[in-house]
Amino acid sequence: GRGRAECIECPIGFMCPEYGLDAPVNCPAGSVCSVPGRQTPFSLCPAGYYCWEGTETEDWNAETVHRPYACPEATYCLGGITNNIPNEEDYTPPQPCPHRKFCKEASTSPFGFGRCPRGFFCVKGTADPYPAPAGYFCKGEGNSQPAPCLPGTWGKFNPINGTDTCNLCPGGYSCETEGTYLPRPCLPGYFREYNGTIACQLCDEGTWNPYYANPLASLCLACPPGRV
Repeated sequence: GRGRAECIECPIGFMCPEYGLDAPVNCPAGSVCSVPGRQTPFSLCPAGYYCWEGTETEDWNAETVHRPYACPEATYCLGGITNNIPNEEDYTPPQPCPHRKFCKEASTSPFGFGRCPRGFFCVKGTADPYPAPAGYFCKGEGNSQPAPCLPGTWGKFNPINGTDTCNLCPGGYSCETEGTYLPRPCLPGYFREYNGTIACQLCDEGTWNPYYANPLASLCLACPPGRV
């Protein structure tokens, strides 16, 4: 300032990179100016957080608006991040969580909060893993897509624990197509034994069955005398 006996020390939240300044310069976005009297920022914005211009502390719990803010869920921030809008074209914004992983708020690396858990799948940009839909399963960890249940098996939707294996089709029902989520009962005159053929089978010659969902060949009834 003019007419002063001495210059003022550069305050926190600012830097003073040149001679002859009449005002300090805002700490640049993505950096922290937590030490007074510096020509450059003291540190980069901490990983998992972003820093607007004028950030004066690395403590994201500090009681000031000039602090780091948690990067949004479904993204990760390596450090030195300048804003909260994800953009893969630039390294200074948050980056979307990679597929097979899931990222909660303030994730610090592409590993996020870990591999997608078994029974669930994680596409790019996942915060909360998705449970396998009905008729599908996710075996093991780190799935990016669910797989359909194979013929002879079926899967129901389990929103709490996900589905990591499909069930064998129950006796008296058929599961003939991929992705079965509702086994079909065998029609009268047919049967299907548990862990037998994929499709329902006709009762043997000389026998009949008036019921749906017959689970045993032995439950097919012998034709009565005088009938075929």
